[in-house]
Amino acid sequence: MNRTSIILAISMLLFCCIACEDEDELSPSGLDTDRVQDLLDWSNPVVKKYYGDYGVALMTDFDENLDIKFNFYESWANSFWKKMEIGKMERKSECDSAITVLDTAVFRYFKDELEFQGEVYHSDFKKKYFPNKILITNKLIVGSDVSGLIMQTVNRPSKTGVGSTFCQSNDNAIVVNLESGMLNISPEKFEQVTKAILYVMIVYAFDKYDLYSMVPDAFYEFSKPYYGKRIYQLQEEAGEEKSHAVARSEWVETYHMIATSVAPTDNMNGMLAESSIPDARRDVCICIDHLINPETIDGARVETENAPFVYQLSPQCSIKMWYIAQTLIKLGIDVMAISPDPNFRKFISTRTQEDIDDLTNNLL
Repeated sequence: MNRTSIILAISMLLFCCIACEDEDELSPSGLDTDRVQDLLDWSNPVVKKYYGDYGVALMTDFDENLDIKFNFYESWANSFWKKMEIGKMERKSECDSAITVLDTAVFRYFKDELEFQGEVYHSDFKKKYFPNKILITNKLIVGSDVSGLIMQTVNRPSKTGVGSTFCQSNDNAIVVNLESGMLNISPEKFEQVTKAILYVMIVYAFDKYDLYSMVPDAFYEFSKPYYGKRIYQLQEEAGEEKSHAVARSEWVETYHMIATSVAPTDNMNGMLAESSIPDARRDVCICIDHLINPETIDGARVETENAPFVYQLSPQCSIKMWYIAQTLIKLGIDVMAISPDPNFRKFISTRTQEDIDDLTNNLL
Protein backbone atom coordinates (compact mmCIF):
# COMPACT_ATOMS: atom_id res chain seq x y z
CA MET A 1 0.00 0.00 0.00
CA ASN A 2 1.49 3.37 -1.02
CA ARG A 3 1.71 6.48 1.15
CA THR A 4 -1.41 8.10 -0.38
CA SER A 5 -3.52 5.00 0.18
CA ILE A 6 -2.43 4.77 3.81
CA ILE A 7 -3.34 8.43 4.44
CA LEU A 8 -6.75 7.92 2.81
CA ALA A 9 -7.41 4.80 4.87
CA ILE A 10 -6.52 6.55 8.12
CA SER A 11 -8.71 9.53 7.21
CA MET A 12 -11.69 7.29 6.48
CA LEU A 13 -11.17 5.44 9.77
CA LEU A 14 -11.09 8.70 11.73
CA PHE A 15 -14.21 9.95 9.95
CA CYS A 16 -16.09 6.73 10.82
CA CYS A 17 -15.03 6.95 14.47
CA ILE A 18 -16.21 10.55 14.73
CA ALA A 19 -19.51 9.71 13.02
CA CYS A 20 -20.10 6.76 15.35
CA GLU A 21 -19.31 8.92 18.38
CA ASP A 22 -21.79 11.59 17.25
CA GLU A 23 -24.43 8.94 16.58
CA ASP A 24 -24.02 7.56 20.11
CA GLU A 25 -24.69 11.03 21.49
CA LEU A 26 -27.97 11.45 19.61
CA SER A 27 -31.09 11.41 21.72
CA PRO A 28 -34.64 10.86 20.48
CA SER A 29 -35.91 14.09 22.04
CA GLY A 30 -34.78 16.43 19.26
CA LEU A 31 -34.01 14.20 16.31
CA ASP A 32 -37.13 12.13 15.78
CA THR A 33 -39.52 14.77 14.48
CA ASP A 34 -40.61 12.66 11.53
CA ARG A 35 -41.28 9.64 13.74
CA VAL A 36 -43.36 11.68 16.18
CA GLN A 37 -45.36 13.30 13.39
CA ASP A 38 -46.15 9.88 11.96
CA LEU A 39 -47.53 8.79 15.35
CA LEU A 40 -49.83 11.78 15.86
CA ASP A 41 -53.56 11.57 15.13
CA TRP A 42 -53.91 14.44 12.68
CA SER A 43 -57.67 13.88 12.45
CA ASN A 44 -58.03 15.23 15.98
CA PRO A 45 -58.22 19.06 15.88
CA VAL A 46 -56.76 19.44 19.38
CA VAL A 47 -53.71 17.36 18.45
CA LYS A 48 -53.31 19.35 15.26
CA LYS A 49 -53.63 22.70 17.05
CA TYR A 50 -51.17 21.91 19.84
CA TYR A 51 -48.49 20.58 17.53
CA GLY A 52 -48.96 23.32 14.96
CA ASP A 53 -49.30 26.28 17.33
CA TYR A 54 -47.14 25.25 20.30
CA GLY A 55 -44.89 22.41 19.13
CA VAL A 56 -46.47 20.10 21.73
CA ALA A 57 -47.08 16.49 20.66
CA LEU A 58 -50.18 14.97 22.32
CA MET A 59 -49.37 11.30 21.87
CA THR A 60 -51.79 8.43 22.38
CA ASP A 61 -49.46 6.32 20.21
CA PHE A 62 -45.84 6.33 21.28
CA ASP A 63 -42.70 4.32 21.91
CA GLU A 64 -42.15 4.51 25.66
CA ASN A 65 -38.43 3.80 25.34
CA LEU A 66 -37.85 6.52 22.74
CA ASP A 67 -40.34 9.06 24.07
CA ILE A 68 -39.86 9.01 27.84
CA LYS A 69 -37.63 6.20 29.17
CA PHE A 70 -34.19 7.42 28.11
CA ASN A 71 -31.21 9.59 29.10
CA PHE A 72 -31.18 8.77 32.83
CA TYR A 73 -27.87 9.50 34.51
CA GLU A 74 -28.76 8.13 37.94
CA SER A 75 -29.35 4.46 38.68
CA TRP A 76 -32.45 5.06 40.82
CA ALA A 77 -34.15 6.99 37.99
CA ASN A 78 -33.30 4.30 35.47
CA SER A 79 -34.71 1.63 37.79
CA PHE A 80 -37.83 3.65 38.61
CA TRP A 81 -38.79 4.23 34.98
CA LYS A 82 -37.79 0.76 33.84
CA LYS A 83 -40.26 -0.80 36.29
CA MET A 84 -43.10 1.54 35.35
CA GLU A 85 -45.98 0.04 33.37
CA ILE A 86 -47.38 2.35 30.70
CA GLY A 87 -50.44 1.23 28.77
CA LYS A 88 -51.87 2.32 25.43
CA MET A 89 -55.36 3.26 24.38
CA GLU A 90 -56.58 1.12 21.50
CA ARG A 91 -59.92 2.69 20.57
CA LYS A 92 -59.97 6.07 18.82
CA SER A 93 -63.05 7.09 20.80
CA GLU A 94 -61.13 6.55 24.04
CA CYS A 95 -58.17 8.52 22.72
CA ASP A 96 -60.38 11.42 21.60
CA SER A 97 -62.20 11.46 24.94
CA ALA A 98 -58.94 11.57 26.91
CA ILE A 99 -57.56 14.40 24.76
CA THR A 100 -60.80 16.35 25.27
CA VAL A 101 -60.49 15.93 29.05
CA LEU A 102 -56.92 17.18 28.97
CA ASP A 103 -57.85 20.17 26.82
CA THR A 104 -61.00 21.22 28.68
CA ALA A 105 -60.11 20.35 32.28
CA VAL A 106 -56.36 21.13 32.40
CA PHE A 107 -55.07 23.09 29.40
CA ARG A 108 -57.92 25.60 29.52
CA TYR A 109 -56.26 27.39 32.43
CA PHE A 110 -53.20 28.27 30.33
CA LYS A 111 -54.19 31.30 28.26
CA ASP A 112 -52.50 32.71 25.16
CA GLU A 113 -53.94 36.05 26.22
CA LEU A 114 -55.05 36.84 29.77
CA GLU A 115 -56.57 40.09 30.97
CA PHE A 116 -56.43 40.95 34.65
CA GLN A 117 -57.00 44.31 36.35
CA GLY A 118 -56.69 46.22 33.09
CA GLU A 119 -53.45 44.51 32.04
CA VAL A 120 -53.20 42.04 29.16
CA TYR A 121 -50.58 39.32 29.45
CA HIS A 122 -49.15 37.38 26.48
CA SER A 123 -46.83 34.83 28.03
CA ASP A 124 -46.92 32.01 25.42
CA PHE A 125 -46.78 29.60 28.35
CA LYS A 126 -47.80 26.56 26.29
CA LYS A 127 -45.25 27.33 23.60
CA LYS A 128 -42.41 28.17 25.99
CA TYR A 129 -42.96 25.92 28.97
CA PHE A 130 -45.07 22.88 28.04
CA PRO A 131 -43.07 19.68 27.45
CA ASN A 132 -42.51 18.80 23.81
CA LYS A 133 -44.30 15.51 24.36
CA ILE A 134 -47.30 14.60 26.51
CA LEU A 135 -48.00 10.88 26.48
CA ILE A 136 -51.65 9.97 27.13
CA THR A 137 -52.32 6.50 28.49
CA ASN A 138 -54.99 4.40 30.19
CA LYS A 139 -52.57 2.61 32.53
CA LEU A 140 -49.73 4.05 34.58
CA ILE A 141 -48.47 1.81 37.35
CA VAL A 142 -45.41 2.49 39.48
CA GLY A 143 -43.61 0.24 41.93
CA SER A 144 -41.58 1.07 45.00
CA ASP A 145 -39.49 4.17 45.70
CA VAL A 146 -42.19 6.44 44.28
CA SER A 147 -41.10 10.01 43.69
CA GLY A 148 -41.88 12.90 41.41
CA LEU A 149 -44.07 15.98 41.37
CA ILE A 150 -47.27 13.94 41.69
CA MET A 151 -46.34 13.09 45.30
CA GLN A 152 -46.13 16.78 46.28
CA THR A 153 -49.80 17.59 45.78
CA VAL A 154 -52.75 17.02 48.08
CA ASN A 155 -54.36 15.36 45.04
CA ARG A 156 -51.73 12.61 44.88
CA PRO A 157 -53.13 9.14 44.15
CA SER A 158 -52.28 7.72 47.58
CA LYS A 159 -50.04 8.25 50.58
CA THR A 160 -47.37 5.92 49.20
CA GLY A 161 -47.97 6.53 45.49
CA VAL A 162 -47.43 2.83 44.76
CA GLY A 163 -49.74 1.31 42.15
CA SER A 164 -51.92 3.17 39.68
CA THR A 165 -51.05 6.84 39.45
CA PHE A 166 -52.30 9.87 37.51
CA CYS A 167 -49.15 11.42 36.16
CA GLN A 168 -45.36 11.18 36.03
CA SER A 169 -42.78 13.45 34.49
CA ASN A 170 -39.11 13.75 33.64
CA ASP A 171 -37.02 16.03 31.43
CA ASN A 172 -38.12 14.12 28.33
CA ALA A 173 -41.91 14.27 28.65
CA ILE A 174 -44.98 14.10 30.85
CA VAL A 175 -47.16 10.98 30.85
CA VAL A 176 -50.76 11.22 32.08
CA ASN A 177 -53.20 8.45 32.94
CA LEU A 178 -56.71 9.31 31.73
CA GLU A 179 -58.31 5.89 31.96
CA SER A 180 -62.04 6.48 31.46
CA GLY A 181 -63.19 4.13 34.22
CA MET A 182 -61.10 5.95 36.81
CA LEU A 183 -62.30 9.38 35.68
CA ASN A 184 -65.95 8.34 35.77
CA ILE A 185 -65.97 6.96 39.31
CA SER A 186 -67.23 10.29 40.65
CA PRO A 187 -66.95 14.06 40.11
CA GLU A 188 -64.58 14.14 43.09
CA LYS A 189 -62.26 11.60 41.45
CA PHE A 190 -62.33 13.56 38.20
CA GLU A 191 -61.33 16.71 40.11
CA GLN A 192 -58.56 14.88 41.95
CA VAL A 193 -57.00 13.53 38.75
CA THR A 194 -57.24 16.69 36.65
CA LYS A 195 -56.06 18.99 39.46
CA ALA A 196 -53.11 16.71 40.12
CA ILE A 197 -52.14 16.94 36.45
CA LEU A 198 -52.61 20.73 36.53
CA TYR A 199 -50.23 20.99 39.48
CA VAL A 200 -47.63 18.84 37.73
CA MET A 201 -47.90 20.88 34.51
CA ILE A 202 -47.25 24.15 36.39
CA VAL A 203 -44.47 22.94 38.69
CA TYR A 204 -42.82 21.02 35.84
CA ALA A 205 -42.32 24.38 34.11
CA PHE A 206 -41.09 26.04 37.31
CA ASP A 207 -38.50 23.31 37.82
CA LYS A 208 -37.29 22.96 34.23
CA TYR A 209 -37.15 26.67 33.37
CA ASP A 210 -36.42 28.10 36.82
CA LEU A 211 -39.58 30.18 36.93
CA TYR A 212 -38.98 30.55 40.67
CA SER A 213 -36.88 33.57 39.72
CA MET A 214 -40.08 35.27 38.53
CA VAL A 215 -41.55 35.15 42.04
CA PRO A 216 -40.85 38.53 43.70
CA ASP A 217 -38.29 38.61 46.51
CA ALA A 218 -41.02 39.89 48.83
CA PHE A 219 -42.64 36.44 48.72
CA TYR A 220 -39.58 34.83 50.30
CA GLU A 221 -38.92 37.57 52.86
CA PHE A 222 -41.17 36.31 55.66
CA SER A 223 -39.85 32.73 55.70
CA LYS A 224 -36.28 33.32 54.50
CA PRO A 225 -34.73 32.99 58.00
CA TYR A 226 -36.18 29.49 58.35
CA TYR A 227 -35.65 27.84 54.96
CA GLY A 228 -33.89 24.48 55.15
CA LYS A 229 -33.32 24.60 58.92
CA ARG A 230 -34.39 21.92 61.36
CA ILE A 231 -37.09 22.90 63.81
CA TYR A 232 -35.13 21.88 66.90
CA GLN A 233 -32.32 24.20 65.74
CA LEU A 234 -34.73 27.12 65.45
CA GLN A 235 -36.13 26.34 68.87
CA GLU A 236 -32.65 26.33 70.36
CA GLU A 237 -31.78 29.60 68.59
CA ALA A 238 -34.90 31.18 70.08
CA GLY A 239 -33.96 29.93 73.55
CA GLU A 240 -36.96 27.61 73.65
CA GLU A 241 -37.13 24.09 74.96
CA LYS A 242 -37.07 21.49 72.23
CA SER A 243 -40.57 20.27 71.50
CA HIS A 244 -41.51 16.82 70.29
CA ALA A 245 -44.11 18.24 67.95
CA VAL A 246 -45.22 21.51 66.40
CA ALA A 247 -48.92 22.13 65.86
CA ARG A 248 -50.02 23.28 62.43
CA SER A 249 -51.29 26.57 63.83
CA GLU A 250 -47.85 27.20 65.35
CA TRP A 251 -46.23 26.26 62.03
CA VAL A 252 -48.26 28.90 60.19
CA GLU A 253 -47.90 31.57 62.87
CA THR A 254 -44.18 31.08 63.48
CA TYR A 255 -42.74 30.18 60.09
CA HIS A 256 -45.36 31.88 57.87
CA MET A 257 -45.80 28.85 55.64
CA ILE A 258 -48.99 27.19 54.41
CA ALA A 259 -49.85 23.88 56.07
CA THR A 260 -51.65 21.23 54.03
CA SER A 261 -52.37 17.54 54.45
CA VAL A 262 -49.09 16.67 52.67
CA ALA A 263 -46.92 19.60 53.73
CA PRO A 264 -45.12 19.85 56.00
CA THR A 265 -46.09 16.34 57.12
CA ASP A 266 -48.55 13.51 56.66
CA ASN A 267 -49.08 13.44 60.41
CA MET A 268 -52.27 15.43 60.99
CA ASN A 269 -51.59 15.65 64.75
CA GLY A 270 -48.33 17.52 64.53
CA MET A 271 -44.81 17.40 63.18
CA LEU A 272 -41.65 15.91 64.63
CA ALA A 273 -39.31 18.57 65.91
CA GLU A 274 -36.42 17.01 63.98
CA SER A 275 -38.13 17.76 60.65
CA SER A 276 -36.71 20.41 58.35
CA ILE A 277 -38.41 23.55 57.14
CA PRO A 278 -38.90 23.34 53.35
CA ASP A 279 -36.56 25.33 51.14
CA ALA A 280 -37.63 28.36 49.11
CA ARG A 281 -38.64 26.36 46.03
CA ARG A 282 -40.76 23.94 48.00
CA ASP A 283 -42.43 26.91 49.69
CA VAL A 284 -43.51 28.17 46.25
CA CYS A 285 -44.81 24.72 45.27
CA ILE A 286 -46.85 24.33 48.46
CA CYS A 287 -48.52 27.67 47.78
CA ILE A 288 -49.26 26.72 44.16
CA ASP A 289 -50.83 23.47 45.32
CA HIS A 290 -52.86 25.27 47.96
CA LEU A 291 -54.12 27.75 45.38
CA ILE A 292 -55.37 24.89 43.19
CA ASN A 293 -56.99 22.97 46.03
CA PRO A 294 -57.33 24.89 49.31
CA GLU A 295 -57.99 22.69 52.31
CA THR A 296 -59.99 23.65 55.36
CA ILE A 297 -57.67 22.38 58.07
CA ASP A 298 -56.05 24.01 61.07
CA GLY A 299 -53.68 26.64 59.78
CA ALA A 300 -55.09 26.73 56.26
CA ARG A 301 -58.20 28.25 54.71
CA VAL A 302 -60.97 29.66 56.90
CA GLU A 303 -64.43 30.86 55.90
CA THR A 304 -65.58 33.57 58.27
CA GLU A 305 -67.15 36.85 57.25
CA ASN A 306 -65.03 38.94 59.63
CA ALA A 307 -61.64 37.37 58.91
CA PRO A 308 -59.36 40.14 57.54
CA PHE A 309 -57.30 37.63 55.57
CA VAL A 310 -58.10 34.61 53.46
CA TYR A 311 -55.86 32.27 55.42
CA GLN A 312 -56.28 31.55 59.08
CA LEU A 313 -53.82 32.79 61.70
CA SER A 314 -51.12 34.32 59.50
CA PRO A 315 -51.55 37.47 57.39
CA GLN A 316 -48.05 36.79 56.05
CA CYS A 317 -49.38 33.67 54.32
CA SER A 318 -52.08 35.72 52.62
CA ILE A 319 -49.48 38.13 51.29
CA LYS A 320 -47.35 35.25 50.03
CA MET A 321 -50.36 33.72 48.28
CA TRP A 322 -51.06 37.09 46.64
CA TYR A 323 -47.55 37.10 45.17
CA ILE A 324 -47.96 33.54 43.90
CA ALA A 325 -51.26 34.44 42.25
CA GLN A 326 -49.74 37.51 40.59
CA THR A 327 -46.79 35.49 39.30
CA LEU A 328 -49.04 32.84 37.75
CA ILE A 329 -51.28 35.49 36.21
CA LYS A 330 -48.29 37.16 34.54
CA LEU A 331 -47.42 33.73 33.13
CA GLY A 332 -50.86 33.57 31.54
CA ILE A 333 -52.35 31.10 34.04
CA ASP A 334 -55.99 31.87 34.83
CA VAL A 335 -55.86 31.89 38.62
CA MET A 336 -59.36 33.33 38.90
CA ALA A 337 -60.74 30.27 37.11
CA ILE A 338 -58.56 27.80 39.02
CA SER A 339 -59.22 28.94 42.59
CA PRO A 340 -62.46 27.55 44.07
CA ASP A 341 -62.28 30.04 46.96
CA PRO A 342 -64.41 33.20 46.42
CA ASN A 343 -62.69 34.94 49.33
CA PHE A 344 -59.29 34.38 47.78
CA ARG A 345 -60.45 35.51 44.34
CA LYS A 346 -61.76 38.71 45.89
CA PHE A 347 -58.52 39.21 47.81
CA ILE A 348 -56.23 38.95 44.77
CA SER A 349 -58.52 40.97 42.50
CA THR A 350 -59.05 43.90 44.87
CA ARG A 351 -55.64 44.29 46.53
CA THR A 352 -53.05 46.32 44.66
CA GLN A 353 -49.28 46.23 45.04
CA GLU A 354 -49.55 49.37 47.15
CA ASP A 355 -52.05 47.64 49.45
CA ILE A 356 -49.73 44.66 49.83
CA ASP A 357 -46.75 46.93 50.53
CA ASP A 358 -48.70 48.69 53.28
CA LEU A 359 -49.74 45.37 54.83
CA THR A 360 -46.17 44.13 54.66
CA ASN A 361 -44.74 47.26 56.30
CA ASN A 362 -47.20 46.89 59.15
CA LEU A 363 -46.02 43.34 59.76
CA LEU A 364 -42.27 43.98 59.66
